[in-house]
Amino acid sequence: MVFSIAISWLEMRVYLDSKGPNFVNEFVGMYLVVGFIFGQFSCILAFPVHLFAYFKVPTKTAHWIAVTTSILASLGVWFFFYMLAH
Repeated sequence: MVFSIAISWLEMRVYLDSKGPNFVNEFVGMYLVVGFIFGQFSCILAFPVHLFAYFKVPTKTAHWIAVTTSILASLGVWFFFYMLAH
């Protein structure tokens, strides 16, 4: 969830910075709302891998597998919806 919101925050910052320093838009917070919604899909994708990692993989490696899976799921969901929109 955190990774999806971070991606949306980054996309929001890029959008705002591309419009200039004095650009104001009251709807720009929707990027974060969309990131929260994308986060739900990312959690659904990453959940089976997290279960596998925490039950079958050594503890030290499981944390890295879980973080990597969360990042890849967030990027995958963001890219999927980005491609649908364009």
